[in-house]
Amino acid sequence: MDFVVLPEVRQAVQAYADQLVYGYAYASDVLIESVQGWEATQHSYHFNKEALVFIEGVVPAISTAIQAFTKEGEAVLINTPVYPPFARSVKLNNRRLITNPLVEKDGLLEIDFDQLEKDLVDENVKLYILCNPHNPGGCVWEREVLKRLVISAKNMVFCWFQMRFTKIWLSLITNTSLSTPLIPPLKTSPLS
Repeated sequence: MDFVVLPEVRQAVQAYADQLVYGYAYASDVLIESVQGWEATQHSYHFNKEALVFIEGVVPAISTAIQAFTKEGEAVLINTPVYPPFARSVKLNNRRLITNPLVEKDGLLEIDFDQLEKDLVDENVKLYILCNPHNPGGCVWEREVLKRLVISAKNMVFCWFQMRFTKIWLSLITNTSLSTPLIPPLKTSPLS
């Protein structure tokens, strides 16, 4: 059935059309303040609004980090197996892909720190990208593991991509560390 649309709806559509950009909208101050409040309440994590960058997905965020922190030809390390776009993003951005295999222990994937530290140095890695919770391994990296990773990657940029606990990701979790904050408090040093 056809009918005349409400004036408020017409005005909202016209206002949106007048922006001349039909992609993702910019984050409002209310949204930014909500994110800041949530991080402060949930993780005691405080930051200036200028530090917050909204990116429309994990894969574009991976490419953005690669472009921001490395130059073409430089080494980027990922643990394998991992969500395939991690490796594809490194290659598509003309960076040198270094893979560090995870090892299985008691049915769970773990990081081989001896091999990781060797790879970081021998390959002159500039960026280390970690998936947390791990896909497809399903584990949430424990706080002690994250601390050790930060120490191991001290001479390079270390990014971890945090797949938020949505219905999609929650079913992948295999360990019980759901209480481990994904973004730890950063007061004086990472993971202090």
